[in-house]
Amino acid sequence: MVHQPLKSVFFLATLKFFVTADKSWFADIPMGPPDKILGVADGFNKDPHPKKMNLGVGAYRGEDGKPYVLPSVKEAERRIFEKNLDHEYAQIGGDPKFGKLAAQLAYGEDCPAFKDNKLAVVQGISGSGSLRIGTAFLERFYPGVKTVYFPTPTWNGHVRFCTDSRLDVGSYRYFDNRTNGLDFEGMMEDIKSIPERSILFLQVSSHNPTGVDLTNDQWHQVAEVVKQRHLYPFFDLAYAGLTTGDFDADAYSLRYFAKEGRSAVPCSEFLEKYGSLW
Repeated sequence: MVHQPLKSVFFLATLKFFVTADKSWFADIPMGPPDKILGVADGFNKDPHPKKMNLGVGAYRGEDGKPYVLPSVKEAERRIFEKNLDHEYAQIGGDPKFGKLAAQLAYGEDCPAFKDNKLAVVQGISGSGSLRIGTAFLERFYPGVKTVYFPTPTWNGHVRFCTDSRLDVGSYRYFDNRTNGLDFEGMMEDIKSIPERSILFLQVSSHNPTGVDLTNDQWHQVAEVVKQRHLYPFFDLAYAGLTTGDFDADAYSLRYFAKEGRSAVPCSEFLEKYGSLW
């Protein structure tokens, strides 16, 4: 046991030397495109105006402009600390107990797939990790058309995860610049023309980056088209509970699809994201 840390230090030192000595091997790697949302934070930090506000990254902030940690989060941290955990390795798919509770929160206890134990839950590293796992899974195992159709616009990271997973990317109308609202007519027209058995990407609530969401009735209409055209819904459940203050209300679309028997890949976020397949 004494030698293992020493080996790790030696490996890291060797790796650092290797990268430094042969950095010319990587000289042609292009710079990745900047993230538009994080770019807002960069602009905020550079702006000298005394009354500036950061409206970029979706996080609560206090009057002082600093991140506001919710009392519920502090209480959860306190309980975890008092358990004096041993930091043992988790299973390859994450903590099964936490995964089950995460699925129960997302789908609700009365979800048939949850009650019948037909959910497979995998832990990911934050939102990006779960989306990457989900797209890689679909590229490898989904038997339909390996094209993911996104709303216009969507978070640019969504598209990148798909292209990195060698999935093709399409789009459908969503935001109406004239009304600053939802172009539901255009959305439905486009979805009805998507090739059957394609993958339809949907955001459950607090659509990123527009903040424009569907009504429950509109979700019913989308679900009917998904059923008719045998589309595969891929949900991003990032802000449930933060949109209306009611988690159950915000998760309505995902739960409705589950109730209607539509298989789905939702990625749910709790700072750390869990992706579940059912």
